Amino acid sequence: MASIDDAQAAAAAEQLTRVETQLNKILIGRYRVESELGRGGFGAVYKAWDINLERPCAVKENLNTSTAAQRQFAREATVLANLTHPNLPRVTDHFSIPEQGQYLVMDFVEGDDLASMLRRQKTLPIGQCLNWIIQIADALVYLHSRHPAVFHRDIKPSNIRVTPDDRAMLVDFGLVKMSDPVMKTTMGARALTPGYAPPEQYGMGRTDGRSDIYALGATLYKLLTTRNPPESIHRATGEQITPPSQSNPLISPRLSQVVEKAMALDPQQRYQSAAEFKSDLQACLLPAQPVLFARDAPVISVSAASAGTAVRSVHETAPTGEPRRIPWLWIGLGLTALALILCFTLGGGSLALLGMRGSRASTHTPTIQGLGLQASSTPTPDLTTPLPDTPVPASAVPTLLPVVHSKDPSTYVQMDIYQPDTLDPAMDYETSGLQVIQNLYDTLIFYRREEPSVFIPQLALEVPTLENGAISQDGLTYLFKIRPGVRFHDGTLLIAQDVVYTFQRNILQGGSSSPMWMLTEPVFGVGVYDVAELVDPALVDNPDGLKDADTGRLLEICQRLQQAIYTDPEGQMVIFHLAQPWAPFLASLTNGWGSIRSKAWTIANGGWDGDCQTWQDYYGRSLDQLNETPLGSGAMGTGPYRLESWTKDEQIILKANQGYWRTEPAWPGGPTGAPVLQTVIIRYQRDFAGRLAALQNGEADSTRITSNVEWPDLDSLTAQVCNFTDQDCQPSQNPAGPLEMIRGFPVVCRGGDIFMNWKINAQDGNDLIGSAQLDGEGVPPDFFSNVHVRRAFQYCFNDDTYLREIMQGEGLRSATVMLPEMIGYDAAAPQYTYDLARCQDEFRQAIFGGSSVWEAGFALKLPYAQDNRPDQKIAEIFAHELTSLNPNFKIAAVGLESDDYNQRYRDGRLPIFSKNWLEDIHDPHNWVVPYTIGNFSRQLNLPADLIHRFEEIIDRGVTEPDPEARGNIYREFNLLFYDQAPVILMYLSIDRQYQQRWVRGWYNNPLYPGLYYYVLGKD
Repeated sequence: MASIDDAQAAAAAEQLTRVETQLNKILIGRYRVESELGRGGFGAVYKAWDINLERPCAVKENLNTSTAAQRQFAREATVLANLTHPNLPRVTDHFSIPEQGQYLVMDFVEGDDLASMLRRQKTLPIGQCLNWIIQIADALVYLHSRHPAVFHRDIKPSNIRVTPDDRAMLVDFGLVKMSDPVMKTTMGARALTPGYAPPEQYGMGRTDGRSDIYALGATLYKLLTTRNPPESIHRATGEQITPPSQSNPLISPRLSQVVEKAMALDPQQRYQSAAEFKSDLQACLLPAQPVLFARDAPVISVSAASAGTAVRSVHETAPTGEPRRIPWLWIGLGLTALALILCFTLGGGSLALLGMRGSRASTHTPTIQGLGLQASSTPTPDLTTPLPDTPVPASAVPTLLPVVHSKDPSTYVQMDIYQPDTLDPAMDYETSGLQVIQNLYDTLIFYRREEPSVFIPQLALEVPTLENGAISQDGLTYLFKIRPGVRFHDGTLLIAQDVVYTFQRNILQGGSSSPMWMLTEPVFGVGVYDVAELVDPALVDNPDGLKDADTGRLLEICQRLQQAIYTDPEGQMVIFHLAQPWAPFLASLTNGWGSIRSKAWTIANGGWDGDCQTWQDYYGRSLDQLNETPLGSGAMGTGPYRLESWTKDEQIILKANQGYWRTEPAWPGGPTGAPVLQTVIIRYQRDFAGRLAALQNGEADSTRITSNVEWPDLDSLTAQVCNFTDQDCQPSQNPAGPLEMIRGFPVVCRGGDIFMNWKINAQDGNDLIGSAQLDGEGVPPDFFSNVHVRRAFQYCFNDDTYLREIMQGEGLRSATVMLPEMIGYDAAAPQYTYDLARCQDEFRQAIFGGSSVWEAGFALKLPYAQDNRPDQKIAEIFAHELTSLNPNFKIAAVGLESDDYNQRYRDGRLPIFSKNWLEDIHDPHNWVVPYTIGNFSRQLNLPADLIHRFEEIIDRGVTEPDPEARGNIYREFNLLFYDQAPVILMYLSIDRQYQQRWVRGWYNNPLYPGLYYYVLGKD
């Protein structure tokens, strides 16, 4: 009898012979086998070369050729081929070779598997591991939600590969199975990996999605502890699992509990869905009650708004708490649910547009605190490893930094990039202007410190609620009692008529580029975005045409507005009567466009005279027209600061309002009376080197940041790094630096989404599109009206390059237009990813005049504003990818002066352009509208029939009161948006605040357009 050693040697020799036989073999005339990647009991996985597409691929072999196995293989292969997720390899082909085997062809995933990485590095950064596992959990959410559901059944470190750009990929679907509702078990291969297989895979119950959750939990256990997870079958007979936090003291008890729950022996005790598991993993990056960073000021715990209540008013004193200092260093990676708005328009000319045409009608209010953000494919730095901008061991630097003092603690100097478009609150819709406006004016109600969904009274005496009777039961009427004794900066008394006039004048001045759509919709009805639409939609932005409209109709509209916004007989209350219930109405009043101006001052300086017979003469004024008068270049509000001067293109100076009305703090520890900072100087300088020098020399207290590209230079000046989540501050490797950096808060905007112009303006020629024909020397003006061209550009954009080089790896993927955790957001929604093969295929399908774009070739110049590095990188990525793909594609990145770029943007001459979007209200309506039927639709030049299709869905969504039904409506939107591919969606940012170490009082409210100087002070 042969020995066991002899049998093993024989089997090894047979395997070697088979490998040698397969190498260089060409399967079905297409796939040339190059090397073996791995082998199991049923076959092997080979690296191969796709001769047709000229690219590497992976070919998985299954040697079981029985009839039943072939049927199952064909069914599984069909399901797998339809999977599309950024963390799953794409199955591109499947075939059988009689009497040899069955084969799956998949994308070849470059990189190492986690098991190899552990063997080589021994330990891995905790934050990085958590990031990878969250990505795989997101893939499970997608797999388990398919019909039929797909279960992997063999998740383990060796089946998770990490690509060079740090994307975690779940590979090896050899044990995959699909749910069959008519069977008591599920169909698929019977095999397991000890330590990672739950008891049910040993035959102790039915396997389902919770089996994958167990295996992923065990994988995380291995990564965190470096120990092999105990076999579940042994645990079932008494062996105990060692909690991860006992094996590694850097692991928080909370994360340890999440892992233990995922690995519960009883499936009923585990997470019941991958989404639930993912959510708790993400929560490990968040303190349960986020604490906002604000030195020398009480800390307020933030609680989520009730799901059934649109807003909460505040009249009582909120509880305070001591700042929590979390000892686990990895918590610095946390994604807090509140975010500072510091997004920038990549098109140059102004800072990021705040939301255009977006609001919320549901009574369900998703809160920022509940924002669940998908991890990016680029690693988040781990704070356990010292980096140039992170804390270092106490032995290396002092544990306490010397106290620093400003030479002039009464003056705050901020470096900004672009000056305001205007200071008219009725028209300004960008962050530079709105930051100034927020400090010059007051609104009826305002945000409670860092909480964007909790409102406090400002010029109103109380926030209207159903309980206090200031909101009618039908939701149509809102009453605001006006605060007595408040004075404008010129000393005149604020009265209710100033408030009424402000809103009436702002709405009647109109203009599609103004923020007034947020008021015209609730006042005049869903879908009315500009007052001129009520006369004739063709008259929007046509002031001369409106003057010639029917006078009776013009008078009727003005009188209708006066009946919707008016004062009570005593003149002490302002009343709004809406066209329909509008849950986000209060939120629509809180930002700069809700600022209250003096009626007398506005009329005296050229504003509407208040007569319904004349309003058309004041409609649609341009920025230049407004700024030629004090309406746009001056201010008359009641805010904590007054306008001292505005030197165009140089600076704005604000002076403290010594008679500021606030006598009681708006929140515990909040300021009262005149501001501490007596003077605020905002200097405008586009050159980053100049702004950086001002910080380095102590001439400025803080600066705006255009993009993450500027972080390394600012890091070099940073002495202290503070984690936003837990207020823990540590010295950096440069303790002598002047700056303090607060890190780790996501912003509620996406960086540089790329819009494609469906009808490029070629009037009088357009050098960007060359010959304006598909002749190899240009593109036709309707180039991007072809859906295959748009999809090709989607697939050809290397977004990971952008994430790495522009965002410094700190970005969050978003699967849809709306943000994660919003109603309608779907992590499993189809999305475009970088895929050159699909890009090529789409170009082949793009036909103009009988010619394929792939065969004909084209020439195109992609412009960017010369002072805008992110914009430049987008153009360069396209130029590189497209010219490399086809020698007939002639793409050039072209830098333009900012003014030239902006003018071409306004004239519709840019083939593509990139813009950031920053929400006004945390609701999907504030995202879906601007991207399809609002402001950007004019620059996209979408056809009327498509706008109508989007509009029909959006109108149903905003008026649907049931959150679940509303979510289903927005899923329709997601599918149509994906199908039409009008915009390349980019990343959500993770932001930082850099400031001089002597600055105190800063906190983050995600809906502030910039700094609120009233809360700041200096040592």
